[in-house]
Amino acid sequence: MPKVGKDHKQSRKIQILQAAAECFSDQGFHQTSMRDICNKAELSAGAVYNYFEGKDDIIESMAEVSRNSVKDLFQDIRETDSRRQVIDKILHKLLEVAVYQNKNNQLNMNIHLWSEALRSEKIKSILMESSRNMNSSIHDRLKNSSTKGNPSKLSDKQVISLILMAYQGLILQMALADSVNEKESFETLSTLLTNQTT
Repeated sequence: MPKVGKDHKQSRKIQILQAAAECFSDQGFHQTSMRDICNKAELSAGAVYNYFEGKDDIIESMAEVSRNSVKDLFQDIRETDSRRQVIDKILHKLLEVAVYQNKNNQLNMNIHLWSEALRSEKIKSILMESSRNMNSSIHDRLKNSSTKGNPSKLSDKQVISLILMAYQGLILQMALADSVNEKESFETLSTLLTNQTT
């Protein structure tokens, strides 16, 4: 029997996670069965269970994917950028992520994960680590930015709090409402934050 390569295993795992994400987004975690996930992935139960022990294992893997995606989110922000440029690039990157997730039915998944974190300490721990990673990544970019002689009226901590509150609030609005102008929302926040950086 031929060995299954790492690339094949990884692509199969992604296939299952994507199928599960569609099911969870449409039906929620508790209404979705493993049979639903198998059918959506077009795989046998044995094939799916070869990668995941069950639904909780799939949910935890999704939370880990969310956590790991934060690590390289702001890699294109340079140390030579001014504080205003850094804030603007961070906001645009988060907007890009939110729009992409909305188009790919992932926003509902994020909300389901937040809800599931109230039940599962493991998922809560993973999501809290993801939040800390994003907080730290934004802080590093702000700390290394150039103020060009113009100190900010807001501390890094205040800027980060406003950015993350706005981002999480926007995710909820985009998932629940049909008429959210996400670009306008972020432009408003950008104006507010950059006006405090003069």
